[in-house]
Amino acid sequence: MASGSRKQLLLTDIDPDAFRREALLHAPKDYFILLDNSDKSGSFEWLMACGKSDELVLSASDNIRMELDAWLNKLPDWRFGFISYDLKNVLEPGLSSKTEDVCEVPLLHFFVPEAVFVSDGKVVSAMLMPDYVLPDWGNEGVAMERHPVELPAFKPHLSQEEYIRRVRALQGHILRGDIYEINFCTEWRSGSGLEFGNEVYYQQQQRMRAPASVFLRLGVAELLCHSPERFLRKTGSKLLTQPIKGTAPRSADPKKDQQNLEGLSAEKEQSENVMIVDLVRNDLSKVALPGSVRVEELFGKYTFPQVHQMISSVSCQLRADASFYDILEALFPMGSMTGAPKISAMQLAERYEPMSRGLYSGSVGYFNPEGDFDFNVVIRSILHSRLSNQSVIRAGSAITWEADAAQEWEECIWKISGLQQS
Repeated sequence: MASGSRKQLLLTDIDPDAFRREALLHAPKDYFILLDNSDKSGSFEWLMACGKSDELVLSASDNIRMELDAWLNKLPDWRFGFISYDLKNVLEPGLSSKTEDVCEVPLLHFFVPEAVFVSDGKVVSAMLMPDYVLPDWGNEGVAMERHPVELPAFKPHLSQEEYIRRVRALQGHILRGDIYEINFCTEWRSGSGLEFGNEVYYQQQQRMRAPASVFLRLGVAELLCHSPERFLRKTGSKLLTQPIKGTAPRSADPKKDQQNLEGLSAEKEQSENVMIVDLVRNDLSKVALPGSVRVEELFGKYTFPQVHQMISSVSCQLRADASFYDILEALFPMGSMTGAPKISAMQLAERYEPMSRGLYSGSVGYFNPEGDFDFNVVIRSILHSRLSNQSVIRAGSAITWEADAAQEWEECIWKISGLQQS
């Protein structure tokens, strides 16, 4: 399974956009992932993998530290997969998940693919297992027939009135000093499954262009994720996290759009952001070389087709003895999706949220053969379970003492609006 046994090909005679489109629309039913990096902050424009030569599936009953680190320490190769938010219950024994998740997934699921394709927008490089037969994706005459795509109707699991009641109850906890901030999430469920999710993803990504987007088919899960947020990227000994706190909608009116962007500088938005920056600085220090944690950017404002975001960047130099499990133990779940203090916020989220988050608030990403990795934050997503044949959209926002519950509801509504269109 070593990466050195892979055939290395440079596909110079195909169009990368056509290859990506046809590969996505021909996507196999399992062991397929496409990662889009539309902001060019990484080393590729898109990265794709399919087929399986090895895999790791772990549940709460497994010795996750031992099995995960042992699997990652096998011969070097590409590995892709996901981490469920509910891994928190293993990393922090005082936590649990008692509410229903209609799209239940394992705590971790990773696979070593038969084929890896990467493009810089000009050419496609292929890294293939010796017996893998290269498909004709991207060649003239093999375009797949498109299907008329219709999304199922998604209905809120909580009414607006009940959502507001729970937000105000959480603000009571803030007033009592139990927490300073909490990311409170809810969900919208469909009464049916999602057909042609690969085509839905393609059409949505053409419009949303989020920089950490993923289409994934793995095990029981099919994920259409248009995330703007990076959880963790390791490059050599450097570990980088980029939490988002502060979101504003786009507007077709240029003046209103600029006002929305400038609104991210409001005291409420900056106070939410700095609380999470302080939290992740503390988390990073648990695996960092002493004195190496630094804030590279504070309150950065970024514009995407659907939203404006406030993003901060925090990095450290990683200790040589820190394993991937050690990193997860220190930083997972990401502070932007919990609140502060972290454990108290997660306990209250379990008490007040109407569902277990599962893959939402978890992470999808990859390891390369050199041991570097890059993982997103699973937000702005549709998750379809092939086990229950149900689909869900989940959304949340940061609740502070100053938050207006009705406005937080509206924020969740426009966060999911792009996902309800194909």
